[in-house]
Amino acid sequence: MFKNKLFVGLFCVVLLLSLCVSTVSAATTVNLTTTPANVYGKSAKDIMPGSVSPSTLTPNLPILSINLPVTPFVQTAQPWCNDLMKTANLSIGGYGCALTDATMVTYFYGNTATNPRVFNIAQGNYACPLDWWQIPNCGGYGYISSIDTIVASPTADQVISICRNALQAGEPVIVGYQKHPTSEHYLLVKAVYNYGTQLSDFYCIDPLDGSTYSLSSVVGSLAFTKAVCYYKK
Repeated sequence: MFKNKLFVGLFCVVLLLSLCVSTVSAATTVNLTTTPANVYGKSAKDIMPGSVSPSTLTPNLPILSINLPVTPFVQTAQPWCNDLMKTANLSIGGYGCALTDATMVTYFYGNTATNPRVFNIAQGNYACPLDWWQIPNCGGYGYISSIDTIVASPTADQVISICRNALQAGEPVIVGYQKHPTSEHYLLVKAVYNYGTQLSDFYCIDPLDGSTYSLSSVVGSLAFTKAVCYYKK
């Protein structure tokens, strides 16, 4: 009899332990086939391995569809392409990409009487090399208030951030890149689609022909040299 009671007692203890282990196991098991509702915006390292593939992550940002109605100007067009810019005395057609971009910003901000010739004359001795800080006092006077952002040698991530924020505020962005080892070229970023987290989400006017291209297709892997945007007066 005593042995039977001992056996029954041991059996009950084993059963109880088994139930406890099962309960704990059930409580700590994670369903790795279900994507958590708050996974968006997290990096892969913040997510339990196996819970979601990094390729399915989307940024914690709104989807954007902004296309500022910027009127394009072409630096190589008549009648201004042969006009010389002070003080370097270089032509707008050959070297006036930055000046032409600044003209587009001024026109977009309300000065519909300007063009690269008018802007060049108003910019005076600050036209070439273009003095970014003098634009509100010269070519952009009365329409451009001041510099919002200016960054020299920005990284691609900095350009993306600057462009996304500026376009959401209604400001086009002048972006320079190292087109050749000894020369820069400047574009005017005017549109962003998708999440605005990669260069291919942004679109720019190239002042060489006035056409619009994706920023990634023009710059590719070349280094950025400048990013500038202005406040409207």
